Amino acid sequence: MVLIVILFSPQIYSACGDGGSGSSQGSTSGDEGDLAGVLGSGGGSSPAQCDTPQDFQEAINTGQSVTFDAGAGESFTYQGTTFKGKGQITFKDGKLSGDVVEVQEGFIDDVDGMEFGSNNDFSIAQVSRIAIKGDIIINGKGITFENGHLKAEEFDLFLKGTVRTTNGIKLDSILNKFSVEKADRVESDCVIIPDVIQSNFTNYVNALEIQSASGVNITIDDCSQNPYEVMFESNGGKVIVNKEDPAKYIVDRGILTCSFGTNQADILTANQSASLTMNKDCFECMTIEPIGTYWHRTDYLPKDFGIRIPKETNPYTLCLKREADTPLRGHDGLIDFTKNRIDITKIANYLRMPFGFNSDSSYYLLQPYVPVPIYQGKSVITNTTLMLDENFLNIDSIRIGVSSPDEFIAITRFGHNTLIETAGGRMLNISSNVLYPRIIKNYKTTFHNSSILFNNTLYQQGNTKVKIPFINSEEINLAEQYLQKYWNRIARIPLIDFLNN
Repeated sequence: MVLIVILFSPQIYSACGDGGSGSSQGSTSGDEGDLAGVLGSGGGSSPAQCDTPQDFQEAINTGQSVTFDAGAGESFTYQGTTFKGKGQITFKDGKLSGDVVEVQEGFIDDVDGMEFGSNNDFSIAQVSRIAIKGDIIINGKGITFENGHLKAEEFDLFLKGTVRTTNGIKLDSILNKFSVEKADRVESDCVIIPDVIQSNFTNYVNALEIQSASGVNITIDDCSQNPYEVMFESNGGKVIVNKEDPAKYIVDRGILTCSFGTNQADILTANQSASLTMNKDCFECMTIEPIGTYWHRTDYLPKDFGIRIPKETNPYTLCLKREADTPLRGHDGLIDFTKNRIDITKIANYLRMPFGFNSDSSYYLLQPYVPVPIYQGKSVITNTTLMLDENFLNIDSIRIGVSSPDEFIAITRFGHNTLIETAGGRMLNISSNVLYPRIIKNYKTTFHNSSILFNNTLYQQGNTKVKIPFINSEEINLAEQYLQKYWNRIARIPLIDFLNN
């Protein structure tokens, strides 16, 4: 009597045929065998074959393992989710597999192990292709779609609008954004990022935004098709590159490096943000939000220099000129490699690395291995010109001009000496702690209308000759006393008059 009740219960009745277990619905080989044949499940048997969509729907409603040839497409509902199956589809152990499954957000080819969740969410063990809300994954494994996020543990190809990503792991995509733990290549139109790790991408019509984990380096092949290499290192920020020629970048809390051959590199460090344009010789012009630094690097460290935009100033536009006919306008600073000249206006600092020379003319880097501010502009009305030798190593002259002497202040360092220009006079400070590069030969200022030639002795035009004391000599203490008294003076008098008195 118990067996009769089970067989005629509407909860488990199926019109689907035997799944290949060796029994049929009419088998009399035993009660247990007959029950397995009816349910089409258990005992390792194949799913039962359903002949109509109604039978298949009834079978999955009761949790049976069944298969059905849906042909051009039949719609079904499971746990509140409506899906459409095409071709051969199978439902087993609560999971759906088959040729094609269409859901509300898209479709999947060659589905294996698809489980449905709430709100049209689902997970899939693996697929040959899935297309959801414009995203396409080819040969993906560990697929989930939840709260609008399409994720994959691994994939051969991921397509998102104009973005193409190959051989990746740990994908997470939503709207126009996606992230990958690792991928062989990400490209959007003519922008290409090879060997991607730990990066997030946002795709726009005319630009690609990349945000990498702090300390991660990524290479960027932009649309300029020039023989340089661009690399971005994130400090928790991002870089945006446009899809145009010439390329333009926006850097946010990171370092952008453009290498041209083996002997030259332009480096932009943005503590906040900066925007820049490129030409065939790497950087052309950059607008830097304080604090930020441009570095020109070579294969010979004593020639390397930087322009730092400190926090005391406003956004600063710096341009580089490597060809005489390059038109550059509207800048605050200009590095003219064609004339060995650097023009700096407003508040900006000229940096070099601290180094010394051995007897054989080889150099050595001095501790603490941090850039030295050779020149510091301290006023927005200051204008400075640095003329360098043909090797861009020594500074033949620094000329400082001002439009309003009342606000003028600039600091220049050479050797162990610091020369301070203010509206009240010129001061020479001597430091015994730090050795600065002795690269400046001549110093001029329009305010004092005089120049200084730097050698073993400091010469000033006129009748005054000021000797530079050697480090650790008795003259240092006397000079420091003079300068301290001068700084603390009440009456403003020229330094020369102060020393004469």
